[in-house]
Amino acid sequence: METPPAFLIARKRDGKTLTPRQIRDFTSGVTSMSWTDAQVGAMLMAIYLNGLNDDELVALTEAMMESGEQLELNEVAPWRIDKHSTGGVGDKVSLVFAPLAAAVGIRVPMLSGRGLGHTGGTLDKLESIPGLECSLSAERFRQVLAETGMVIAGAESHLVPADRRLYALRDTTATIDHLGLIVSSIMSKKLAVKADALVLDVKTGSGAFTQNTKNALKLCRTMVMMGEAAGRPVTGFITRMDQPLGLCVGNALEVAEALAALRGEGPGDLMEVTFALAEAAMEFARINGDQACRRQTLQNAIDSGKALELFAGWVHAQKGDARCCEDPSLLPRAALTESVYASRTGFLTAMDARETGLAAHAAGSGRNRPGEPVDPGAGVILHRKTGDRVNAGEPLATLYSSSASRLEAGLEHLGRAAQIADAPVKEEPTVLYQIDKQS
Repeated sequence: METPPAFLIARKRDGKTLTPRQIRDFTSGVTSMSWTDAQVGAMLMAIYLNGLNDDELVALTEAMMESGEQLELNEVAPWRIDKHSTGGVGDKVSLVFAPLAAAVGIRVPMLSGRGLGHTGGTLDKLESIPGLECSLSAERFRQVLAETGMVIAGAESHLVPADRRLYALRDTTATIDHLGLIVSSIMSKKLAVKADALVLDVKTGSGAFTQNTKNALKLCRTMVMMGEAAGRPVTGFITRMDQPLGLCVGNALEVAEALAALRGEGPGDLMEVTFALAEAAMEFARINGDQACRRQTLQNAIDSGKALELFAGWVHAQKGDARCCEDPSLLPRAALTESVYASRTGFLTAMDARETGLAAHAAGSGRNRPGEPVDPGAGVILHRKTGDRVNAGEPLATLYSSSASRLEAGLEHLGRAAQIADAPVKEEPTVLYQIDKQS
């Protein structure tokens, strides 16, 4: 018999510890709808105010994972390594990481999400490829993974149903930004896919969910701990998101940039993050001995065309038009454009990620409510990055939209993104820290 909701709410309200059985009763009630929205909201607020200790966090994550089906991958040869990003602006790392890792012998099973707010979503980017399907059955998910070495799809309703309801209620009860609730939401979905290991990319900066490095480190360490407690090896990276990653922001624009990266033409910051994550995946899979050898192996996969060929094969397997991999002009591009220009000569000291993301969102690349359509061809192309010398009147960025009113709305944000000074800023690495169970 399940514990009455009021008893569990009162226990957490009073700062007491919940047992694994009590936490399972809570998630069971969430999934079965036997707990009302008011009761679930009250429990979320009690957790928000009083926190979760490590044992409670492990129990909550595992109970959420077990609330639905789990995606077994035993039929697919190891190593099967998943990757997760906390989200940012211009973050197309998954689109480069997956085929690159697969090209060196790693299987990459990835469940991804859609964009909401100023950050983009991998599924929205991929669906800008004509015909590509991201809704796959569990059987088809495994087939694509086995056939191509990678698969990227959306989480179906039968996976972690408890999280779907909890996330919606967190959004309406002002409990969205609690560390334990964030970790349980992310890791329950990741653990439901039975990969051998997980590589994390935790963003920090103006365009990230965690805008200061201290909180990003705490989030990353907690997710690493959670994975290890569940028997899943995890390593995480803290990466900068003060300016957009790469030069393109927006769905089809980012796909085109990912394709350029797979041809060996990727921007330095994008490749720095991608190589770091792919090298960590290779270390898990025990491929090559040292970092220099791994980097060369990855570079060879790009130079030989193998990574791009694998990506094209994956696009075809998920019913997309693989011709766009050789001819990115087949991807959608919004017809209306407007640029912002340097107001003075000097050095670009900031190209704010959040304002740039908001500009792309306002132009049509994002949505304000779940289910809204997006403009796949809308977005921003940067012509300069932080640290570059600029001359008065030269274009810094170009905004694309299919709507004049949306273009105007986006320009308001894009005009606030750039800062120019007389002296250059110190160039910082994009990858700041690596966190694993030893650290």
